[in-house]
Amino acid sequence: MIRFMKLELRKHKIGGLMTGLLVINLLIAGGLTGLAYGVKLTQGVHIFSSYSLMVLASLALIRPVALIFSALFLSRIVIEEFKNKTIALMFLYPYSRKQVLVYKALMVFLFTVLVVLGSTLFFLMAILSLNPFFHVIEGSMRWSDLLGPSLYLVMDAVLLGLSSLIPMYVGLLKFSAPALFASEIILLLMLSSSISANPISYSAVGLAGVLAVVLSVRRVNNLDF
Repeated sequence: MIRFMKLELRKHKIGGLMTGLLVINLLIAGGLTGLAYGVKLTQGVHIFSSYSLMVLASLALIRPVALIFSALFLSRIVIEEFKNKTIALMFLYPYSRKQVLVYKALMVFLFTVLVVLGSTLFFLMAILSLNPFFHVIEGSMRWSDLLGPSLYLVMDAVLLGLSSLIPMYVGLLKFSAPALFASEIILLLMLSSSISANPISYSAVGLAGVLAVVLSVRRVNNLDF
């Protein structure tokens, strides 16, 4: 499995995606810092009373970014290969169709989780570096204050990673990238509502992602190449 993932990453160069992600993270960190600093200057109040609150606020922006980039990654390693029929070459490897699709789904899941966790860590480091100059957060950071948000962050990253698999099945119906992105937008709108705030509803969406992978495997097993 690890060898398969390494081969896929070598074949699908994702340097451009990572560069774009870095730029977006810089904009998020700079935007939130600028907003907090502007409010502090004009109204004399801190809109973020602690580092944990600012991290949770950043997650609301990081979540849609992670979904967008996971859709781009999914389109590249799954939909485009089926559309161009280059996926048939992979079935010549010592992997079954089920293994190929499951491994690719696992790559998308891990990519989404790492984007959420990595982006949040990047944001936290950026704020730690900027706060001594702009003083947008009162007091010093205590690692104990981040324990609760960290647990929530990991849970959110895992559920978002599972949810990001739902568009796979939609995209495989017609091997259509536009259909994939349309379903991703619908998913994004759903998670922007109260669903992501409800653990039961959010977990149900995550399970739907697992079901999407199962249905995708069944569809691929019935295809002729």
